[in-house]
Amino acid sequence: MMKMDGMASLTLVKQEVDATLKQIESHLRVFLENQEDTERLIQGQALLHQLRGVFTLINLAGAEVLVSDMEMAITQLMEGVQTANREARLLSLGHGLLVLSHYIEFVYCKQRSVPVLLVPAINELRCQLGLSLVSEFDFSEVDIPVRQLEDTPLVDAVEVVDLNEIPRRARRLRQLFQVGLLGVVRNESVDTNIKMMTRSVERFARLTGDVPLAQLWWVSLAVLESFSIGAVQLTTARKIVLSRIDREMKRLVSEGASYLNELMPLDLLRECLYLVTLSNSDGQYTQDVKHSFGLSGIGMTDAELQEQRKLMNGPGGTIIGTVVGNMLEEITSIKDTLDSGARGIFVDQASIQELADTLSRISSTMAMLGMLEASTHLREQVQEIRIWITDAQPLSDEAFRKVADAVLYTEQSLSILVNKYNRSNVSQTVEPEADTLRLPASESGGVALNLLDEAYAVVVTQARIALSQATKKITLYLDSKMDKIHVQTVPDVLHDVVGALNFLCLSRAANIVAACKAFIQQRIVYGAAGELPSNFDLETLADALTSVDYYLEGLEVQKPIGLGILEVAEESIAELGFAVSQVA
Repeated sequence: MMKMDGMASLTLVKQEVDATLKQIESHLRVFLENQEDTERLIQGQALLHQLRGVFTLINLAGAEVLVSDMEMAITQLMEGVQTANREARLLSLGHGLLVLSHYIEFVYCKQRSVPVLLVPAINELRCQLGLSLVSEFDFSEVDIPVRQLEDTPLVDAVEVVDLNEIPRRARRLRQLFQVGLLGVVRNESVDTNIKMMTRSVERFARLTGDVPLAQLWWVSLAVLESFSIGAVQLTTARKIVLSRIDREMKRLVSEGASYLNELMPLDLLRECLYLVTLSNSDGQYTQDVKHSFGLSGIGMTDAELQEQRKLMNGPGGTIIGTVVGNMLEEITSIKDTLDSGARGIFVDQASIQELADTLSRISSTMAMLGMLEASTHLREQVQEIRIWITDAQPLSDEAFRKVADAVLYTEQSLSILVNKYNRSNVSQTVEPEADTLRLPASESGGVALNLLDEAYAVVVTQARIALSQATKKITLYLDSKMDKIHVQTVPDVLHDVVGALNFLCLSRAANIVAACKAFIQQRIVYGAAGELPSNFDLETLADALTSVDYYLEGLEVQKPIGLGILEVAEESIAELGFAVSQVA
């Protein structure tokens, strides 16, 4: 990473920057308590504008962009955004302010600028503003040689396909990629969906052969390989890179063979190479790409990058731990005051005023942390306490107990937040685990696995083992130049799988496997020598069986991936000329 040219300047102005950030935070806190007070927003925006000028002068590019977006968010708030979006913008503003404050401290202490650390906070705001998201590479400040290679060491088994057939076959392979991409975007069964996307890209490589576009598949496989083993973490900006790969697939489907000789877009290439550079994967694709492009380290792996982000990027960072810890300490003092009041001990007006001020501050901070429900509940009690101050009547025990309930709820919410992020070292982008596994009893319903007999789980596992055996036998048949001895028992194996899937009430998947069995019997086992399927047909057959296996894997690991993958399998069978029986 490069050192910041204006570091000396930052040293000179840091104290003023810190003071300005605190002023902006104060204005936002007041506005959160009284959202009719737009004057506070105007003042906060003016201070942000000043900060943007300072960051421009001292060459803090990432901070400049973040502040500019925060200014725009305030403008939209003052123009009257709908209530639902209003809360989301306020949350993003508060989060952006916390990240910016921590980033300034990071730059000052480390004596270097790493603007890519700010990309998640910038993109969070931009999602709210409806702006295009920024690229990590554009903020990385690294020099990656971007060029098109003459040869791509990837394709080892090119499928001979009529050029006019490529768009039709590519459409199904793209659908396989899209099903996986949709799951990744939703953070659902990420491991399984990455496998699906990888298979799709590998099949694209064999379909298109050794053409300039092959470089796209090769570099994409290195990126997917790094994602699959966790060497590079999936973030919103990186999911966009995957969606751009999908758009190139779409072009192949729509433009056909004429697109094969197109070069990989250089801007997409550099995005992918940047991710490969961050990876510490020792996988074959990753190592080959690094060697061919002469990629070297940039002084920070993705794991180190994510660790730095955790320190400044909201609830996953230590700054929040400090903030929450301070609030919990204040709540302990508050509980003593409320306990005294509830037991009938006299509480003076100064203590009540201090109680209201403290709870108001805690409520505002919780809103910035995204705990809107708890914040609102606490704010309602603050309004009640304000009434106590002007009311001459003595306070009842019940009045103190209502406030105490709200404070206990707040304390519980904060404790949950602390425990949630202390239990895990992974970032917020890691998918949540499903509470229960649902095995589809039909196309429209499901049964929770934890309500079924343990044998059901065993059946799923055995079905996957059988499918794996069948796929391996088909591969041996292909490698042995169509020696039928390798596939003689495959129909029987698939027959058992069909029975298992029907037992599990997975009729749609069972019908797909039954169609695969019929294809193998009619076209391979009993097929005439001159009518044997092509290599591409066998790959398509493997696509269908693999798709069913991915579907079952999702059930096995209690992270169902949906029925989209079965649609891909059905299209694969249809491409082979075999209809899948419909479920009555």
